[in-house]
Amino acid sequence: MLVACAALYGGWRFWFHEEPRASGPLAAELLAHVAEGGDSGKLTATIDAHIPRQTPLDARLTVLERNGFDCAIRPARVAGSRELSCRRPVEGQRYCQRINYFAYQTGAGEILESLAALYKVSSRQMVWGRCPYEPPSVGEI
Repeated sequence: MLVACAALYGGWRFWFHEEPRASGPLAAELLAHVAEGGDSGKLTATIDAHIPRQTPLDARLTVLERNGFDCAIRPARVAGSRELSCRRPVEGQRYCQRINYFAYQTGAGEILESLAALYKVSSRQMVWGRCPYEPPSVGEI
């Protein structure tokens, strides 16, 4: 009986539990756009409205992490350049929908590109109805 209860609790926790994410005004606006369909142009414009265009990657990382994103800054392929890669799972989707954000900074400190997009995990990548999720790491390409 105890084993059955533990198995039921474990299954329930696996299926329904998601770690709570930090949420600020930026996250609230992004999630509202996701509820409307997740247009990439609107997602990028929303982030650009909250983070000025020439804000360095380190400062962007701080703002995004305060809004529930998992981020990593890593060297880009051009010497001296860096890129910021962030992901934020959408609550209630079992990690199957995520907002991805990328920003590219030159060695001179200029932000060349900033892009946000909604990513939906394909059903063949699901494991028992959930999608695997790992925060981006510095070594990831």
